[in-house]
Amino acid sequence: MDQDISSGLVVEGVSLGYGRTPIIRDLTLPALRRGTLTALIGPNGAGKSTLLRGLAGLGNLTGSVRLDGEELHRLPRAERAMLLGFMPQSLPPPISLSVLESVVGSLRAGTGASSHSRAGDPVRRAYATLADIGIAELANRELSALSGGQRQLASLAQAVARRPAVLMLDEPTSALDLRHQTVVMREVARLTREHGLVTIVVMHDIALAARHADQIAVLRGGALRAFGIPREAITARLLADVYDIDARVETCSRGSLQIIVDHAL
Repeated sequence: MDQDISSGLVVEGVSLGYGRTPIIRDLTLPALRRGTLTALIGPNGAGKSTLLRGLAGLGNLTGSVRLDGEELHRLPRAERAMLLGFMPQSLPPPISLSVLESVVGSLRAGTGASSHSRAGDPVRRAYATLADIGIAELANRELSALSGGQRQLASLAQAVARRPAVLMLDEPTSALDLRHQTVVMREVARLTREHGLVTIVVMHDIALAARHADQIAVLRGGALRAFGIPREAITARLLADVYDIDARVETCSRGSLQIIVDHAL
């Protein structure tokens, strides 16, 4: 590769699947630099969530995954977990903890991951994270009493609070209203840039991904079909080839990409 990979995440020759069924085959991504947000998009069954779970260490992955030049999968499991923050698509069953207690628990579990994790009072930092995401009013509510969207926001707070080196979010906006979708993606992008994280987000809303991501990775059939800044990666031809739709990619008066779907192919 001709990119500077001294500081960032490098994924080379990665394969994984479920049992004997391969999902991702020999996948290589351009180096993902620290301080950048990559949106992972593609149709259902493209391998997006499988890839994210594999990068998080939750799958039988083969190939090379390096952070700042160090092979992650050679690290002890506990040390690797300190560096990686993962929010799954399917949330665990709610438990009898308040939202604030759950975020404080995540911070304490992550102690030692970095200087960020050790800095400051965990209760104060947990509350600040909830405020940033816009759910400070839920701090004392029990997880078991939350709606699906509220639980998704609480899970996101747990993932981002300790600021891991690599933050992986699987459809973090799927159950959210329009306002919270914007708030969440804006906050994730801010944390990514301010703290030098490598952030990978699986998304279905292409326009939302284009608005907040530094680069887009497009998967289909477990293979990388496109990679680049949003206005270069997302084209009408790509949407036809990958999503089987006839669509237009246009720029609105404020400079954001808009996807107009005319019909299915």
